[in-house]
Amino acid sequence: KNNKMKTVKFLLIAFAVLMTFNAKTQNDLKDGWDAFKKNNIDQALEKFQSATKNPSSKAEAHLMLAMIQKDYYDPKNSFKNINEFLKVSENPEPYLNVLWSEVIFNGYGKQTPERITLLNSIISNPKYSGYTKARANYTLGEHFQAIGDFKKAKTYLDKVSSLGTFMIAGTFENISASGFDKQHAPVTSPGTEKTFKNKNQADVTWFKITYPSGYWIDFNKHFFTNNSIIFAETYCESGSDKDVMLNIGTSGSLKLWVNDALIFSEETERNNDMDTYRIPAKIFSGKNRILIQVGSSELDRSNFMMRITDNNGMDIPGLAYTNDHNGYLKKSQAKSAAVSLPSEKFFEDKIKEKPNEILNYMLLAKAYSNNEKILESQRITNEALKLSPDCSMLTWQLLLIYIKEENRTALSAAIEKMRKIDPENPISLDFDYNEANEKEDYVKCHSIIDKLKSKYGNNEGFMLKEMELANSENKIDELLDLADMAYSKYPDTYIFALYKFQLESGYKKKPAEGIKVLKAYLKNNYIPGAYQNLASTYAEMGTQTGLEDAIEIYKNLQVNAVNGSDELILLGDIYFSFREYTTAESYYLQAIAIAPYISPYHSKLALCYEQMK
Repeated sequence: KNNKMKTVKFLLIAFAVLMTFNAKTQNDLKDGWDAFKKNNIDQALEKFQSATKNPSSKAEAHLMLAMIQKDYYDPKNSFKNINEFLKVSENPEPYLNVLWSEVIFNGYGKQTPERITLLNSIISNPKYSGYTKARANYTLGEHFQAIGDFKKAKTYLDKVSSLGTFMIAGTFENISASGFDKQHAPVTSPGTEKTFKNKNQADVTWFKITYPSGYWIDFNKHFFTNNSIIFAETYCESGSDKDVMLNIGTSGSLKLWVNDALIFSEETERNNDMDTYRIPAKIFSGKNRILIQVGSSELDRSNFMMRITDNNGMDIPGLAYTNDHNGYLKKSQAKSAAVSLPSEKFFEDKIKEKPNEILNYMLLAKAYSNNEKILESQRITNEALKLSPDCSMLTWQLLLIYIKEENRTALSAAIEKMRKIDPENPISLDFDYNEANEKEDYVKCHSIIDKLKSKYGNNEGFMLKEMELANSENKIDELLDLADMAYSKYPDTYIFALYKFQLESGYKKKPAEGIKVLKAYLKNNYIPGAYQNLASTYAEMGTQTGLEDAIEIYKNLQVNAVNGSDELILLGDIYFSFREYTTAESYYLQAIAIAPYISPYHSKLALCYEQMK
């Protein structure tokens, strides 16, 4: 009996200790938020770290640590914490998609081994949707392209399953978006035998293009796209009627027709991500015409990516695509609204459920901003600021919105607010640095860099600032030392390799040393600009071997550039300069096949024919 009583007493004590511990760590989460809202970041980090020990607050604490550390120059710990969050969160997918580029994967370039592991785990994890898996495949494809492994990149990009067989026609007038609602001739005129008048009143026709899976259809490679409406059509062949999701990302405004029925329209020009517009549609048994209109008047880019999937973003087997319009169906269907993106709806619902928690406002604002829904992002951020008016991280989100809007008046006011409420914030200090640099107050610039380095340690950004200062102050010896130090510490950072290359080949007049720098960098990286610098240096050496090396580089760039009309023109120009006009003609004709209505290409070909007479 006594042993039983002792056991019960022990369990009661243990339970009381556990409850006290849980209450303390739960309070740590609240204290972390209080410190965060008051911009006391060191205390916030400490409290959130303690809150990771409590199962009920662990996920949120890891998430906040990751978001703060990313903005405060601690990317390694940020990634560790986001990884922990993804493991313990009950529903990580909305968070994953919102923070994909800004916090987790640093955009769509070269990734670290830890991030590659995470991406592969997303692809193999059955709990993630086809949309998220496609994004992971795309990110890995972009990574392997960034290191020059195009064969492995293709294995991932093929799994994106984006459409690449199209006929395109353009360009049509769109000054001040005036062409968006006009009935342009290509809408009712499928097929290569049709001729239209473009915005310059020249005769144009549909012409064929082909892109591999995982590539954006880039109209800038085929047209001058400023103030233009451009069309793309493909024909989807299906063995049966199917309900599908037409998923599109764009740079520009968008209209979409299926079998000549307009089913979607978005006049706002946006630079957004893949699968941003998810439009329910009906594909019928037989051949279905899918027509896309993209418009640009404010943007300097014009492109789209399209995937046809089921409602979960998974590829639909048995669909085929062709440019042959003969026999396509003409069936009406109702105009459709795009399906709300799950990540946006998730955080909209979270705000309704818990209207006083600013985390959900922050994440919803990021979700909107990711897809260029600027007004929506601004509205939600302002709502969050009503709850926490002096939170510098929210003010920073508003600053980013004003930068996208190019709203200089509001931006200036927000910068001054940031400096007032959180003067030691790295963003505030960065604004101070830029202002001092513009005034050529280099003493103050150095003081700010020293302050940043003492608080956050040295990093690539601070080293680059020091190099720029040395250059501005004409301290060449110091610049040389800094360039050596930066390149030695960060050999895979292109800006430092470029600095080192320029100093060796330009200032020191040692092109062979500059070539060594670029070749070392390009062993682990694929940057077309770096290859172009390398080719130019070879060519400037004036030797036969140098010229041959330069041409070989340009040929490889052309092979790796999908629909690379610019690369073909460059090769044509090289052979033209060598008076090898037949070879030059071949490259010019290949470029014109890709971009038949870019007039300078025809001028080059005409000049070539003049010389061949």
